Amino acid sequence: WIANFLSGTVERLDPATNRVSARIQVGGQPYGLAAGGGSVWVGNNGSDSVARIDIATNQVVARVPVGDRPIGIGYDDSGGSVWVANFGDSAVTKIDGATNAIRARAIVPGEHEHVVFGFGSVWVPSEEGWITRLDPATLAVKATVTVAADPDFALVTADSVWTTAYQGSALSRIDPATNA
Repeated sequence: WIANFLSGTVERLDPATNRVSARIQVGGQPYGLAAGGGSVWVGNNGSDSVARIDIATNQVVARVPVGDRPIGIGYDDSGGSVWVANFGDSAVTKIDGATNAIRARAIVPGEHEHVVFGFGSVWVPSEEGWITRLDPATLAVKATVTVAADPDFALVTADSVWTTAYQGSALSRIDPATNA
């Protein structure tokens, strides 16, 4: 799945042929993508919404307004929730993946380009140089961990949370047991 920011489309790439098998018009400026629950979820920077694409039909089946510049998208397989991090208004929103309903929303300081789920928490990197760990049930801050400058993306592995550093050459590894 490929988000095409300038054309307002999402393309589906067939891994067997390396060719585009579908081009879906989502409008605006699609940015972040997450797959889960039989759908691909697309953060749309230009329309302040999340588009839900049904992977069986390659059709947009829902649009959920979430706030200013939603570009960070993550999917929680264990709870069927879509997590959205807005770059423009510092909001983090939880969407019910079955009903498309907003279940929670909180303001988390910083400008966010990504969000991931792991170790029973939601992890939100902020360009200002930290990653915020949230409780998924309450969206309360569990920890704020200083990392390398401008962490744009995060990845959860078996024993760590990793972030990149856009402004430098560092990679940060967080131990979820100690938040260090």
